Amino acid sequence: MNLARLIALHLGVASLTMGLGCGLESTEIALPTQASAPRGKQPLAPAATATAFKDNGYIGLNGCAATACHGNSQMGEKNPVWESSFQVWYQNDPHRQAFAVLYAEQSVNIIGKLTQRDGRKMGDDEYFGVIQQRCLGCHATPVQVTGAASPEDFAYGVQCETCHGPASKWKDQHYLASRSVVTPQTARTPPGFQDTKPLTSRAAICTQCHVGPGPSMHDGQTPAPIYDVNHDLIAAGHPRLDFEFNSYLENLPAHWNRKADEERRPGSFHFDAWRLGRRQTQVQQVKLDEIRKGANGIDDFASQACHDCHHHLAAPAWRQGVNHPSRPRLSGVARSARINVDDLPPVDESLSTIQKQTLIAGLPTGDSWDQGVQFYLALAAFTADLPTGAEKEHWNFQAQSLYKHLQQQFSPSALPPGTYDSPDKFDGSHTEKGVERIRQALQRTAEPAAFKTP
Repeated sequence: MNLARLIALHLGVASLTMGLGCGLESTEIALPTQASAPRGKQPLAPAATATAFKDNGYIGLNGCAATACHGNSQMGEKNPVWESSFQVWYQNDPHRQAFAVLYAEQSVNIIGKLTQRDGRKMGDDEYFGVIQQRCLGCHATPVQVTGAASPEDFAYGVQCETCHGPASKWKDQHYLASRSVVTPQTARTPPGFQDTKPLTSRAAICTQCHVGPGPSMHDGQTPAPIYDVNHDLIAAGHPRLDFEFNSYLENLPAHWNRKADEERRPGSFHFDAWRLGRRQTQVQQVKLDEIRKGANGIDDFASQACHDCHHHLAAPAWRQGVNHPSRPRLSGVARSARINVDDLPPVDESLSTIQKQTLIAGLPTGDSWDQGVQFYLALAAFTADLPTGAEKEHWNFQAQSLYKHLQQQFSPSALPPGTYDSPDKFDGSHTEKGVERIRQALQRTAEPAAFKTP
């Protein structure tokens, strides 16, 4: 099953990685030079030393990249994965290009639309100022500077400490060969260290940027900007954020031990990553919607489904039914409020095969193309955990059938993937028919579970 290909369609992968959560495949994007930068101005090169603001606890890559730490260039099965984590990230991970992409042509056009200026003609300081206010929290990791921050300070994009925490308070313990394994049960977890082994905490870290709002990055003297891919930013050309945790883990080049990951949740890792990622996404979306409402209590359009407004007006049209669930909800119910996270299974609860099937069968599929994709992703995650055999082959066939159906929704006249949250020719009734056979098969072998389905 080509999971990566459908995820590329679902997340709107472009030819370059437009920020975090907007695509998992990217071309190599070097930092701008006099000859190559679309803006044609300042050359940028990685800073020689880790040098955004004073006393913030970040130490930079030099604390991780040594050969004796995580920079071993001899990558292979003979060496522990952690020894070459930095090399895998540096050579293959799209997060490393997260800042460089802000100087690519598409980003320059976005900045121009946001400021109603020609991005190519803006002064270097002015352009970087816009990046600091609108982009930096999710496109780079803070570093230490004693004066004014500059683009060179963020040349490595999103690096180790964004996910693992500012290292100044825990690096000394991290160096010790005798240190205990960091687990929720140990009292010796170093201060500031973000443990990414549990799926719940890992998803919580990812969704800060891949859902929003992004982490604060400021000097402590001025009001902290809110990093949010809101409707203004999407209208300017930024791909919409639509994050699915399990698919994201599958598509990233692993600088961690995948085998150990799966062994911690035997027979359930992929499905747990799907459901726990879904839960955390909704938790983060609620936080984001509250921030967007602010003092005036009005939702940002980005909190709605895109096709609440963007759809064909000519009759007959599937969404023109008076009571259709996809009609506008601009007076109150935002996208995140359609699922109550309290109705999802508890975080630490282990689910049986029957409970997993019940949960998938209860997912809605006709409101948007995204819902159909979410149904497929849940089924694919469930199938990935099954042992090799007839049952796995059966559900793999069902998932592939749905995959082909969703692909067919993209007709030659359809909008490019990622433009909205459904192709412009999407018909939910057809998707319902496409999944009904799968839903019935799931229900035939499942019993009512002890929890509600989303």
